Amino acid sequence: MARLLQNLMPSKGLARQLPLLLVAAVLSGCILSPPIEPRDEPNYSPRIGPLWPNGIDPYVRVTRDQFANGSIELRAKLFDGNDESELHFLLVSDHDGIIENAIALPAACSSEDDADEYCYGVVDHTVNPCDSGVTIPGTEVITLVVSDRPFRTISPLLSMIEEAPDAIMVTYSWTLNYEAGFCPLDN
Repeated sequence: MARLLQNLMPSKGLARQLPLLLVAAVLSGCILSPPIEPRDEPNYSPRIGPLWPNGIDPYVRVTRDQFANGSIELRAKLFDGNDESELHFLLVSDHDGIIENAIALPAACSSEDDADEYCYGVVDHTVNPCDSGVTIPGTEVITLVVSDRPFRTISPLLSMIEEAPDAIMVTYSWTLNYEAGFCPLDN
């Protein structure tokens, strides 16, 4: 048994070098370790910040007194929690179908914007109901659809618009209630 223990014990020269060998092994493990994979950043949702005609209220009474020039300007700021290269958006009317299919690029944020999000400018659309075939009196719903990736499919029917894989899509709708007498000769 003593002979077995003697064979397992390192020689005096090796015993002196053992601490250096341990340090070298630890350092080489750190130096030669595989690269650290970057953490996957969660995909945050885009956000729509309605601005006009009446802030966050999606129902707009359209009267001659309120909109004397005969047009309604719909505006919304676009945001995203991720630093996307672009946001994709559609404006869809339940009367006219797809009004606009465009891309919003990163923009400078103003001081009142949330500092935890990236800004993508303002979507601005003017509605001229007297120049279109909208039934007055009546209603029109205009929906802003925003995605952080290109759309897989677009359609004048909101239920047929599909986002791309791994995309997040959000919507905001304005309901415009046109009162009688808004247009000089109501359609």
